[in-house]
Amino acid sequence: MSAVKTDTRAPTEIDRLIGQRVRLARKKAKLSQTELGRAIGVTYQQVQKYENGTDRVAASRLVQIADVLEVASAALLGETEENAPPLMDDMAMNLAAEFSRLKSPALRRAAYDTLKAIAITDRTS
Repeated sequence: MSAVKTDTRAPTEIDRLIGQRVRLARKKAKLSQTELGRAIGVTYQQVQKYENGTDRVAASRLVQIADVLEVASAALLGETEENAPPLMDDMAMNLAAEFSRLKSPALRRAAYDTLKAIAITDRTS
């Protein structure tokens, strides 16, 4: 009986979530992938790989990214620090990921309008 080997270096769901947080922070900072890449010494293609979760981000690189984007490293990991709220909780990250998978502009608009209406209702109740 042979054991099935798994590639322990293969990206995981955690890598994907970290990538989503990097993308969100980069967009909040109004930087392009090229600009972020230059600031941390990699190509925009490498930034894409980090953001898509296809390449893992080393801890030292994560600190560099956080410094450039002016966010706490812990926020990119999904952890909170005192006085440093997370960029977005995991449920919101998953919602954004699912929304981005909608191909139909009409469905995207309907989903957005529905969620907006729910949020307005929640604020007024």
